[in-house]
Amino acid sequence: MFVYVYSAHKEARENTLLLSPLKKYLQQLSEATQEQYPLRTNIFVQMFHYLSLLWKNSRYFSTPSHLVIVLTEICNAFITRTTRFVNSRHLFQMELVDALERVEAALVICEEFQRSYEVIEYYYTIFLTC
Repeated sequence: MFVYVYSAHKEARENTLLLSPLKKYLQQLSEATQEQYPLRTNIFVQMFHYLSLLWKNSRYFSTPSHLVIVLTEICNAFITRTTRFVNSRHLFQMELVDALERVEAALVICEEFQRSYEVIEYYYTIFLTC
């Protein structure tokens, strides 16, 4: 039993150490003001790059099931923040031009999120298979 507890403790310490840099990125997303949020898309590539490093170097996160959990949490945080950015309650009360700009900005942010994932996926598919 001691071996199991020690192993679980070691895994928890490793997870805490390895996931702490992601906290910085998620805080930057969540703390961005309405005006800053569309400009924060540069951290998407950094987050996905870090996930790739986790996949490559971590014993625990080198399995799809564990990495999917982290990726799901990142996507949920992104969806929540983008939903707050669009703010559907006030969207229909805004001027039409302002509402359209807000929705278009949200679409650009979503496209940037997807593009960042695809860039990192392509990069690591090429360079990790060499």
